[in-house]
Amino acid sequence: MVQTSLAGGPAKRFILRAFALALLVMTALLLAHFRTGRAATGVEESIVKVERKNFTQSLRLNGTTQASRSFIVLAPRLEGAQVGSMVITKLAPAGTHVQKGDVLVEFDPQAQTKDYLDKKSTYENLVGQVAQKQAEDNIARAKDDTAMKQAEDELKRAQLELQKNEIVSRIDAEKNQEALDEAQATLKQLTETYQLKRAAAVAAIRIQEIQRDRALEAMRYAQGNAAKHHLAGRAYGNCPAGRPGSARRTVSAGG
Repeated sequence: MVQTSLAGGPAKRFILRAFALALLVMTALLLAHFRTGRAATGVEESIVKVERKNFTQSLRLNGTTQASRSFIVLAPRLEGAQVGSMVITKLAPAGTHVQKGDVLVEFDPQAQTKDYLDKKSTYENLVGQVAQKQAEDNIARAKDDTAMKQAEDELKRAQLELQKNEIVSRIDAEKNQEALDEAQATLKQLTETYQLKRAAAVAAIRIQEIQRDRALEAMRYAQGNAAKHHLAGRAYGNCPAGRPGSARRTVSAGG
């Protein structure tokens, strides 16, 4: 009896171990089967209903868009002999939506305004000089006309005195002749100098008028330059985007 119990002990332990191993395998198979069933159930729940709708087409392109119509904004061209640089005080940002006539660039008008005021002062000064020269010529003309009138009167008086030579003494007759000759010479000299003075006065006035007309043109150029302190858009659209910092704050006159 004792030997039989001892012999059956190892066999019993082997059976128990085999049973436990089989139980673990069965448990693992049941868990795997249960998870597969849940996954299948989840897939069935994610199915959506397909409906017939309009198909939207899209196309992706790489490149640069460019306006069909555009114009380049250049600095205004200043007129006159002396032109300098123009300082930008306001510049429309890139991408700004603008209408026709909207200001794109504004320049500092101080230099052109000062030049216009200087030219205007020079022109007004020359206008005054011409008027003064004309007034002086009128005064000189009136003075010469008076001298001419006096010389003509002296000549007439000497001619009347000469007619008395037949009844006056020889000495008085000679004096009358000398007076007549002197009156004729004086009138001749005044006549000649009168014409020369008038021609000289006309030439002097003409020179000042030429200077005045040139100053007027310079003043008009400066006035036009002073009015060119902004540039407006010529069409409806947007300001293009440029490189950062590419806008110059100082540009040369005339672009």
